[in-house]
Parts: sequence; structure tokens; C-alpha cells
Amino acid sequence: MEAIYDYWTYYEPIRVYAEQSCVLTTQRVINMMDNLLLGKDNATTAELKAAFGLPNVTYDSDFAFVVGYAMDAWQGKNWDPDENDPSFDVFCSAITNSSIIYPETKALTRTVQDLLKKGGYGAEVDTLTTPILNWIGWLAGYAVSNCEGDQDVCFSTHRTASYKQDDITATWRSWPYQVRFNAPEADLILTKDSTVHNGAFSQPAVELPKASSHSSLASEPWNGSPSSASKHLASPHPPT
Repeated sequence: MEAIYDYWTYYEPIRVYAEQSCVLTTQRVINMMDNLLLGKDNATTAELKAAFGLPNVTYDSDFAFVVGYAMDAWQGKNWDPDENDPSFDVFCSAITNSSIIYPETKALTRTVQDLLKKGGYGAEVDTLTTPILNWIGWLAGYAVSNCEGDQDVCFSTHRTASYKQDDITATWRSWPYQVRFNAPEADLILTKDSTVHNGAFSQPAVELPKASSHSSLASEPWNGSPSSASKHLASPHPPT
């Protein structure tokens, strides 16, 4: 057993073993979104969130976390068909399809093209527009459409009062409890894969990220921070 606090390498098997056109498309789109979010232009950020069906997610880190759900879906893959979760494969099939498979997203074509240009991928508008539209469609079915009401209630990890709920009904707490208190020898905090943490576990700078740069150690709720969208293995959102 080994405690790994900045565990960006969790995503390396995806980069190495997943269908490579899916990996490359995912990296480019995440990099484009990071460029937009790091630009700190409120109007552009609002345009990006609305395009992905998350206009009322307040924090950029929460938005990045939800958009990256597909990377976490990899963990659900299993050789046993009865146990296998096909979500990751469905995602990859969607974003590598040359046709728009979610007709309702066609209306967002110009918006997506505008975002690509603003995010530094104007030269790849022709190749990335359809993948992003299909990503949007996949995410709508996988997560966005399941939220009824306040999107921050559905998706935010910034509600610090929630983490104080410690009665037996708070079944979602099992993973963070194990990580922080119960089994530190098995600690793994899944973060962006462009982090250089004390010179260790850093991804080569030439590689595009597989997880958003908004998934970072600084935003971990288990560090007592009120802001977090880092990726935790099997950690559901806390209730309100």
C-alpha cells in the first residue's frame, strides 16, 4: 500500500489504453476549455457553461468536474458484461463519431465554433465541432438531465456545511472518511495531470491534460478548503 496525495497518474491508463482518437480529442477539448476558464472572461465562461447545459453552476471548478465525468466512468469498465458500465465507451463512441448523433445539439454549432476560436483552436473548428456537440449531448443524458432544480445543489462541492453531516444516513461520506482518516496508507487524491507537486509525479509538459487544470490539490474539500472539483474515486456529491 502506498499513500499518493497528488495522484494525477490515475488517468495514465486511460491515455495509454483507451481508443487513441478518443484520448486525443478529449485532451484537446479539455485544453480548450481550460484556456477559456483561465482567461477569466465572464461572458466567455458563461457562454461555455451554457453550451454544456450548466449555465447555473457557479464555480468553474464544479463545471470542470462535471464536464470531466467521462474520465471517471473509465473505472466502471469490467470484463464481466454483467458488471461492466459502458458509459466510457459510449462517450468515446460519441466524440469520435463523424456525425452529430444528438440532433438537439445542432443549434449550438455556432456557439461551439466561437468557443473553439476563443480557446485557441480556431484551426481545428472543422474537426472538433462535431465531437464537442456529441460530448454535450452525451453529458446531457449522463448527468445534466438528471438534475431537477438548482444546479449548484446537484453538482457543487463547495457547500461546506454538507461535510459536517455525520449521522448514519450520510452514506456518501464513506470514501472521504477512508481517504482522510481511516486508511491513510490507501490515500489517493485524483487531481489534474499537469501538476508538479514538489518535483514528483509531474506529467511531461508536452502532453495535453486528461483532466482539467481546475481539478487541483488547492481545491480539495478534505484540505478544509471551501472550493473543490477534484476527482475522487467513487465519491458522490454530498447532499444539501
